Amino acid sequence: MTRIESLDPLHLPLHGVRLIEASAGTGKTWTIAALYLRLVLGHGDTATPLLPPQILVVTFTKAATAELRERIRARLGEAAAAFRGQGLADDFLTKLVAEYPEADDRARAARQLELAAQWMDEAAIHTIHGWCQRMLSQHAFDSGHAFVQNATGDETELLVEAVRDYWRQNFFALDRRDAEQVTALWKAPGDLQSSVVPLLRQPLENLHLDGQTLPVIDSLATAMQAQLAPLHEADNIARQLWRDAADTIEAKLKAAIEAKALSAATYKAAQFPLDMDELRHWASDNAAIDDKTLARYTQNKLLAATNKNHETPRHPAFAAIEQLLEARPIGKALKPLILAHAVPWIAAQMETAKQQRAQLGFDDMLKRLDRALHDGNGEQLANTIAAQYPVALIDEFQDTDPQQWRIFRQIYAQRADTGLLLIGDPKQAIYSFRGADIHTYLLARNSARQPTWTLTTNYRSTEDMVKAVNRVFGFAEEHAQGAFLFGKDQHGLPFLPVTAQGRAERLLLHDLPMPALQLAVAADPTPMSKDAYQKMMAAHAAATLVQWLDAAQRGECGFADAQGGFKPLSTGDIAILVRTGSEAKLMRDALQSRGLASVYLSDRDSVYASPEAHDLLLWLHACAEPGSDRAMRAALASDTLGQGYAELDRLNQDEMYWESCGDRFRQLHDTWLRHGVLAMMHDLLHAFRLPAALLARADGERALTNLLHLAELLQQAATTLDGEHALIRHLATQIADAGSAMETADEKIVRLESEAGLIKIVTIHKSKGLEYPVVMLPFVCGLRETKLTDSFVWHDDANQPALDLQPTGAALAAAERERLQEDLRLFYVALTRARHSCWLGIGNLKDGQKKTSGLHKSAFGHVLAGGESIEAEALSARIEQLSNGHPYVHVSKLEEPAETRRHQATAETPAIQPARTFHGQPAEPWWIASYSALKVASMEAAPRHPAPETAQQDKLTEALVESSAAPLPMGNVETPTIHNFPRGAQPGTFLHDLLEAAADEGFAYSATAPATQSVLIAHRCRRDLQRWSDMLATWLPQFLTTPLPLPTGGSVPLAALADHAYRAELEFWFEAHRVDASALDQLVTAHTLDARPRAPLLPDRLNGMLKGFVDLVVEHDGRYYIVDYKSNWLGADAAAYTTDAMRDSVLHSRYDLQYAIYTLALHRQLRARLPGYDYAQHVGGVLYLYLRGVDGTGHGVHSERLPFALVDAMDRLFAAGDAHDAH
Repeated sequence: MTRIESLDPLHLPLHGVRLIEASAGTGKTWTIAALYLRLVLGHGDTATPLLPPQILVVTFTKAATAELRERIRARLGEAAAAFRGQGLADDFLTKLVAEYPEADDRARAARQLELAAQWMDEAAIHTIHGWCQRMLSQHAFDSGHAFVQNATGDETELLVEAVRDYWRQNFFALDRRDAEQVTALWKAPGDLQSSVVPLLRQPLENLHLDGQTLPVIDSLATAMQAQLAPLHEADNIARQLWRDAADTIEAKLKAAIEAKALSAATYKAAQFPLDMDELRHWASDNAAIDDKTLARYTQNKLLAATNKNHETPRHPAFAAIEQLLEARPIGKALKPLILAHAVPWIAAQMETAKQQRAQLGFDDMLKRLDRALHDGNGEQLANTIAAQYPVALIDEFQDTDPQQWRIFRQIYAQRADTGLLLIGDPKQAIYSFRGADIHTYLLARNSARQPTWTLTTNYRSTEDMVKAVNRVFGFAEEHAQGAFLFGKDQHGLPFLPVTAQGRAERLLLHDLPMPALQLAVAADPTPMSKDAYQKMMAAHAAATLVQWLDAAQRGECGFADAQGGFKPLSTGDIAILVRTGSEAKLMRDALQSRGLASVYLSDRDSVYASPEAHDLLLWLHACAEPGSDRAMRAALASDTLGQGYAELDRLNQDEMYWESCGDRFRQLHDTWLRHGVLAMMHDLLHAFRLPAALLARADGERALTNLLHLAELLQQAATTLDGEHALIRHLATQIADAGSAMETADEKIVRLESEAGLIKIVTIHKSKGLEYPVVMLPFVCGLRETKLTDSFVWHDDANQPALDLQPTGAALAAAERERLQEDLRLFYVALTRARHSCWLGIGNLKDGQKKTSGLHKSAFGHVLAGGESIEAEALSARIEQLSNGHPYVHVSKLEEPAETRRHQATAETPAIQPARTFHGQPAEPWWIASYSALKVASMEAAPRHPAPETAQQDKLTEALVESSAAPLPMGNVETPTIHNFPRGAQPGTFLHDLLEAAADEGFAYSATAPATQSVLIAHRCRRDLQRWSDMLATWLPQFLTTPLPLPTGGSVPLAALADHAYRAELEFWFEAHRVDASALDQLVTAHTLDARPRAPLLPDRLNGMLKGFVDLVVEHDGRYYIVDYKSNWLGADAAAYTTDAMRDSVLHSRYDLQYAIYTLALHRQLRARLPGYDYAQHVGGVLYLYLRGVDGTGHGVHSERLPFALVDAMDRLFAAGDAHDAH
């Protein structure tokens, strides 16, 4: 029998396996911190002080790890101060300090505590998954695990792929009749996936089929054929009989119908010929047929439909059809067989895929560490981990599972010099749907050293509230199976009352203490439906809140403290706990109808679980397919868009309106393609004026925040996805997986400050660990019984978990008992959230569709009667027995109907303070610019655009600026030449790309391999440039071998350069420190092109970085040259590309600024990288090649060598900015 003793944290033995049960509100986290202090000091039986990296603390969420870390850090600081005699110490610290009477010992202890506080960033406080991954990586040799693996919480992609592979490999090979049986169960792979997912969460050894372990099925087709043989035989006989006598059967039936022998309601003369055609097709062509049609022509159906004094048509085919329909359930029985084959196959396929990708799922971390600890090298691994962490504290241990317990037991159970402290509350084990197993907790309790330690003082609730909880579960404990239905033997789960420290404030209503436990009982004890019960209790709960809050506004309901202060009850003090989203909606509607605002908080706290996510998915479909009328109508009909019925009907009546809606979605689609989904979402919101419309709604701020949050998440996801439809699939997957245990912090709903003051509607699961001044449980009598068709886990006589694909009645009964056990624990969690008062809505629910009461199947019903049926006339007596005159339990009758009075809140307008004046200097805008960002006075003013990311973007941006002529129409070109080659941004960028590719291949090679270049050019040409491919193949070698005159004298063709002597698309970045564009313009104008007049730059300031891409940098005879390609069209032949014409082009397009910046970039690069660099010696100048005019006779080449004075002045200007004198 388990021995239970009250815990003294100062003297708890810290070695061996110890179990601490911490009831709700009894200071579990405080106790963990206290034990942590002792471990750091080496206090008690742990002679060796430990540092935070040596003390393992495991909890179950990242948020909990962060909270524990900070709580322990703060506690270490408080303890260090107490040992130094500073500050006020609580009772525990006072007693701990007293254990060190010597001053030197206290000084050493304070230093150890301070050192530990400094080490807290390295503290071993982890989630169970994070710790397992760390152990596998740190001890890769002992665990047999790779040093580096990709951890992922989303295995959806792998699962989808595995299910599709299974579908293809196993179902495609089936014959038509067997395939029909499969598609009757699952229409598509996604449906099969939904059936498989809950089964994959279980270890394969936990899965059973008809009470036995899963059979090994070598061939699914063979197994299906064996099971379906009777069905196929019945089908063959029925078809054969009908086929052989179709005319005879039809004549008999026709005669009976005409003679009115058969019921006209069942056998209609108009329908009869259609039925006969369908049956002939079914019998002769093996076609599918609706079972309803077959059922009309069974012998029993005909017999029942025969009118009096008439003879029933008879034929063996009618009896054969009846036998066929009776055999139909054999097909439905295929589901467990197929799943028994599919689950191991899919699990193995996913495991193989993960190994190939070096990928690790969260569950895999536990599986692999468990396997490693029990494999051949497991003892060595366990020794290593135990040495690394001599003591482990496992928080929330009631939520453990068999695998986690095996891991910690293997490491610590047989090592006397280590400690394993298990801390939890089995009464709060409510996460079985996540794999938590209370039976594992009970097994660990029996394995731990005796006694089981308990925390006995509640620090959360008032004394009356604690007494009320003690009364409820103490009353239930008197039943034969105990309060939590686990019996009263060594495997039981007893309820132990706790004492209360109490609270300083009291909750008053009309100057009297509000009862701690309020049982609001329906006046009529007659069993009612679940729907009626929920509507009644939602209405009464809302009406009760209106009464309380109205009284609070009059100063008659609120919290009074010992000093005479009074704080009125507010909406933010109230929480309504529910089980499901439908209960939450009922409650929110009831509150809203009475003028009370609320916010819903659930375990599915992902923004993808919000209604806005579902509507956004419809919007994306409409924007991605703007031509789809169906998608557009679905988007416009979404709740969030708020279109009225009249507006939706206008789509049917007004063709112009319909077209305008389609145009709007086409524009949104264009925005999506050009600027991304975030920009499209902003346009959509404003196109439909949603911000103003949503903010006018009670929950509009929440809806708008969710939409903006979703838009940001989608924009982030779009960077890794290809196309709109990939993003739509991503959103659909996130919505389907929302609320999973693996959701990330990014998905969490952004909480608003305005929601803090609202009534909180919270799921009980979400409320665990939280507390509220006032709690309401309006649906406490509700329940959902386990059904045979559910996928449920139950425990056998050996307390081993099992999930049967074809469960028996005994398995269902066991699962139903476990459902009630968990409902009782949920009731305990809900009741213990309240600090001051808890309101319960009590009604007598029907047992399903029966007229009798089913209240005894609920948690509250078990508290009242311990499983015995509760008759209507006995309900009041049962409730009176529970209250038993205790003042902290108050029973009231709810008379129908509930009050509908609205709450009129008195708005307190805060005093508006004058706006503060900013006296500092505004921050200088910092941006990344390029040459294209410099605007001349002849251009229209335009907003700043980001600098191009790639060389191709840079050339395209420049070409867009310089191209003013429209492309030549192809129909006017007889013989393609470089002069009539199309003009514009795209053709110009094409020529740049062609020369860049030639540089990559080598100019010399490109000039001497025309056949190869011809193929490459033809491959590169877009469809509209194909007719120029032959011309370009001839032009390119000619261009590469044409001598180019150099600014320093002489000439050189590009093909004559060695491959190492040039670099294409040289990217540069340098700082621009508050550079005045006008000062830069004056410098360049004064030192280039004989200071000829040109369009000035618009006033601007470059502050940040300047970047660019130089087409080509060439080294020849020790000098470096900048080469830039220009596709500008200056005339019909090379003669138009004279020195004067090119100079005018340079002045017009301000290429002088471009090559001045390029020269500065080259100057800085050479100065930094070239030993003995001298500008006059090493920089040769610039060559701007007008590609259409280069002919070797001086046409098409603009060259200039900039003076050093200009380059040096620009260098100083960019370094010093506006502090530099440009002149």
